[in-house]
Amino acid sequence: MADIGTFDTLPYHMVKQTIDYVVEQTNEIDMFDFDEEDSNVFYPLLHVCRNWRTVALSVMLTGCDVTLDKEVKFAYHTVKEHTCITNTINNSYNMHVITVHLSINFSSVLDGSVAAQLEAEATKHIAFPKAYALRVQLTIEDVHGPTTDYVQNVDRTLACLANMIPAITKVTVITKDCTKSGWKTDCMLLAPMMDFLTKDKTDVIVGFDYSKPMNNINNCQNINNITSLECSWNNSYAATAQLIHQNAQSLISLTICYHTVLGFEYLVFNNQIEEIVYPHLIDLDLKKMCTQTITPLNLTYINAPFPKLKYLYIMFEYPFRDDLPFRGNRNSLLKLGLNISPRVIRLMNEFPVSTSISERKFEKLLLADESEAPEIPENNVSTYTEFINMHLPTVKYLFLQGQGISSLLHSPLYSTAQYANITQVSLIIGSHSFAQITRILRLCPELKKLVSRISSMGDEFKDMSIQEIYCHLKSNSFPRHLHLQTWNSQFLEGISPTVTCDTILLLANMCPYLKNITFNVENCESLENVYSKIAYSGTYNKFREQMNPRVEFSLEQFNKSYYVRIQRRHIA
Repeated sequence: MADIGTFDTLPYHMVKQTIDYVVEQTNEIDMFDFDEEDSNVFYPLLHVCRNWRTVALSVMLTGCDVTLDKEVKFAYHTVKEHTCITNTINNSYNMHVITVHLSINFSSVLDGSVAAQLEAEATKHIAFPKAYALRVQLTIEDVHGPTTDYVQNVDRTLACLANMIPAITKVTVITKDCTKSGWKTDCMLLAPMMDFLTKDKTDVIVGFDYSKPMNNINNCQNINNITSLECSWNNSYAATAQLIHQNAQSLISLTICYHTVLGFEYLVFNNQIEEIVYPHLIDLDLKKMCTQTITPLNLTYINAPFPKLKYLYIMFEYPFRDDLPFRGNRNSLLKLGLNISPRVIRLMNEFPVSTSISERKFEKLLLADESEAPEIPENNVSTYTEFINMHLPTVKYLFLQGQGISSLLHSPLYSTAQYANITQVSLIIGSHSFAQITRILRLCPELKKLVSRISSMGDEFKDMSIQEIYCHLKSNSFPRHLHLQTWNSQFLEGISPTVTCDTILLLANMCPYLKNITFNVENCESLENVYSKIAYSGTYNKFREQMNPRVEFSLEQFNKSYYVRIQRRHIA
C-alpha cells in the first residue's frame, strides 16, 4: 500500500491536474447515467490528505444551497449541482463557494422566523466572502396575523444577508406565487427585499411569476440593470411598462405574459408617446393567457425597436399592421415563433410583413395553431404550405404546435428537397401514427432528433405483422442514410405493448444511427410488459436476429421517463 506521504508531497500543479481530470470526466457523465455511485468519485479526493482536500475544494466546490424558511438549511454542492458534499455548515467550505442559491419563504421573513435563525449563534457568523453570483427563489404566500413587526423583521433579515453575501455582483431573482389572489397581502414589504437583492448589481435577472393575472410590481420599480426579465401584463400594466422602459437599455431577454391586451402599445412607447428602443435585446417572448383578441395596431413608429434581436416568439395573433418587430434585425434574427392561422397569414400578406419575414434566413421555426382543429381544411392547406415553404431551405429546427398544422407534414405538397437541412422536428401537441412518422423520416433524411407522440401503427400498417412492415419499408427503398439518433415520444394511454415493441424495433432497423428512444407512459406496469416482450419474446428475438447489424436493447428509468438504449453489433 502506498505511503500517504507520497500523495501529501505531490506538487500543487500535479494534484490540481489530477483533480481537474476527475472533475472533467465526471462532467461528461450523461445526466441519465448519473447515479449515487458516480457521486462518490468526489469523496476519495477530499480524504487523501489536507493538501488534496484544499485543492479539491477549490476546484470542485462551487455553490451552496441555503433554505430560509421555518428552518435554515445549508447544502454544499460540486460542479455537478445535484452532487451534494455535505449538509453541515463548514466555514472552510464557505471560502470556496462562488454561487449561493437562496430559497426564501417570504412569510417566514415577515413573521421573524428567518431573522431569528440567522441571528442565532450557530449561523450568525456564516459568510461567503468570495461568492459573486446569487440565485434567489422567493416564495410568496398569504400571510395572516399582526403586521406591526413585519417591517422590522424584513430589516433584520436583510442585515443578516448583507453579512452573509457581501460581494455579490450578479443576481437572479425568481418569484413563485402561492397566494390565492396574487400578492395582495403585504406586497409593499417586498420592495425593500427586492431593492436589497438587486441594488448596485451589474447583472440582474428577474423572473416574476406570471401565472396569475393579479401579480403586480408597483413596489418593485427601483430595480435597474436588469438583463433578463419575465413578468405579467395585467390591469396594472403601467407599473410593468415603467419597469421595462427604465431597463430597456440593459435588457437582453424579455418575456411578457399578457393577461389583458390593454396598453399593448406601451411595449414600444412610453406614456409621453416617445419611442422605446431596446438596443441590446436578443430574446423577446410574448405570450397571452387571456381570451381577448388583439386588433392589429397601426403604430406610427419610425425607429427599429429591436435591432439586435435573435429570437422572436409571438405566441398569439400577430399584433401589428406592419413589420415593426422585424426592422433592423435582418442579419441577426435566427429563430422565429409565431401563432399562425389562415386569417393571420392573410393579414400578414396584406400588411408588409410576409415579405419582410421571407428575407430572413431562420435556423429555428416554431409555428403554432391554436384552433385545435384535427386537420387543416383543404382550401387552407396551400395558404399554410406557401408560408412555410418560404423558410424551409434554411431551417434546421422545425417545431409545429397543434394537430392540424402538424398534419401538414404528411401533405404531398412537400418535397425532400425542402427539408434537406432539417436536423430536428418537434411535433408539440397532437399525435401521429407510426406510418406518419415514417413519412416524416422520408422527408427529412438528415434528421437527428424527432419529438412526437404516437397513437397507433396507422391505417397503412394496422393489418400487417412486424415482418410484413419491415419487408414493405425495405421494398419501397426506404433511405438507408437516415441520421436519426434520438426519438422522444409519449405513448398515449391505451397503446398496447405490441405497438411499442414494433415501433422500437422498426425504428432501430430503419435508422442505423439511432441510439436512444425516450418514451413516457402512464402505466408503469404496461411499460415493464413492453420491455419483457422485447427482451424475452421468442418471436421478437427471432426477428431481431434477422437484422444486420443485430440490435441489443437495455431499458433505464430516469424520474418518470424510460430510455431504451440501443447497441449494435455486426454479425459475421
